[in-house]
Amino acid sequence: MLDVIYDGDCPFCRFCRRWAESRTPSGRLNWIARPESPSQALDNEGFRLSCECDSLVVTDGRQFWVKSRAIFRLAAELRPPWHVLALFRFLPLSLTDALYDQVAKRRKG
Repeated sequence: MLDVIYDGDCPFCRFCRRWAESRTPSGRLNWIARPESPSQALDNEGFRLSCECDSLVVTDGRQFWVKSRAIFRLAAELRPPWHVLALFRFLPLSLTDALYDQVAKRRKG
């Protein structure tokens, strides 16, 4: 199971959550709304993640994926044909994270 830490106050993020949930086998993803206060932290299996990170975060308890890599990790869990979106992980990280950052700038607008 993957933990998916997202901005629960963001309408776009909530839409993406609903979209992914409807295309993912049940029990594969545990959605966690990130606390608003940067002083709060999430405790998961004995490790802590600072909430100062303003990005989507996906973790399996051993590894963390952020920004576009988190999107691609989530895509790998989607039902066919949507799981093929994970193949975009082979694009340069600088390109995919730049695209992620552009969407993130506009997501609450």
